[in-house]
Amino acid sequence: AANAQQQLEQALKRLAVGGTETGRAVAAFRIIGERTMDPAYWYMTAQRELRGRALTPEMRAAIDDLIGQGDKVGLSRLLGSLHRSTTADKAIALWKAGLLSNPATDVANISGNVFMWSMEGLKDVPATALDRMVAVASGQRTKALSPIVFGERIAGFGSGARKAVEVLRKGDVADELLSKYDFNRSTNFDTPALQFYTQAVFRRLGAEDQLFREPALRGSIAEQAVIQARNAGLAGEAFLARVRDLMKSPSERMLEIARGDAAYATFQQASPAASLLARATGVGRAAVELTMPFRRTPFNIATTVLDYSPFGMPKAVIGGLRRAGAGRYLAQKYFVETAGRSVTGTALAGLGWAAVKAGVAIGRTDTGQQRNQRRAAGM
Repeated sequence: AANAQQQLEQALKRLAVGGTETGRAVAAFRIIGERTMDPAYWYMTAQRELRGRALTPEMRAAIDDLIGQGDKVGLSRLLGSLHRSTTADKAIALWKAGLLSNPATDVANISGNVFMWSMEGLKDVPATALDRMVAVASGQRTKALSPIVFGERIAGFGSGARKAVEVLRKGDVADELLSKYDFNRSTNFDTPALQFYTQAVFRRLGAEDQLFREPALRGSIAEQAVIQARNAGLAGEAFLARVRDLMKSPSERMLEIARGDAAYATFQQASPAASLLARATGVGRAAVELTMPFRRTPFNIATTVLDYSPFGMPKAVIGGLRRAGAGRYLAQKYFVETAGRSVTGTALAGLGWAAVKAGVAIGRTDTGQQRNQRRAAGM
């Protein structure tokens, strides 16, 4: 039993901190675990994942121990950690870790998340106003400006900090966190120093994102709870009780919507263009990695800039119509939020232009004479 526990701990320590392919594998193992806990099946699955390497008695004991405990999550992680990395995988992982180890990456990551947290909060003002107007025709609300929602967005920093600490300690980073950095495989190194180095880099960045992902997630769940209670016509204590119940036990649909909102707020949403490039193989993969080592975040930043510009308005209309098949709620929510972003970004850009034109925001201190000269020149 002691050997089994030690084997399990070593396997989990070697589990790399992110990777869409490994994330899908672990998720698939977890789903299978819901269907069968037959040891013979898991021995066979482990042997297949080992790809010719021996399934040691210690590994069998670890599997038996997890099955005996009914630990489906631990079992899925153990099986997901058996991937053997190629030399190319290791080289790419080391290169990306080196690129991301610059302290400037942390500054850009944190400042970008702070900016998005602020902008996403501001956009809720016009989005909620627009939602009220749309609700006259649709008969439902999808946005809410509520102290409950704001409180959850603030409280999320506390739970986000706790999860960030767990990420730093254990490296158990959700797949979507590290997909932001296009670290797309579980990469294990035989050299402990290299394993420690790559994990330290990706754990650090994953922890930073967790700080902001959690507020967005909790805020979205709270908003959905408030909206559902309002749409049900509840008020007073019945309204508050319903909101508390939904926040405590959100439905899977609520969680799915909240994860999408949190992914957008932290530049982690799926990018079709980035996914297409990630499917390249052979020479194509090498060319993509050399020319665009990081793809998802740049594409998502470009999408966000578009949303917060005048072009976001037609995008809101087209996207809302395209989502009609997914249900009126999601279509309306997408329309008012994207339109709210367009209004917010355009208004702020206009204010900035007006401030520069008036000589209020000039980036430097001018004398009165210099300011008059610039005004006379139309600057």
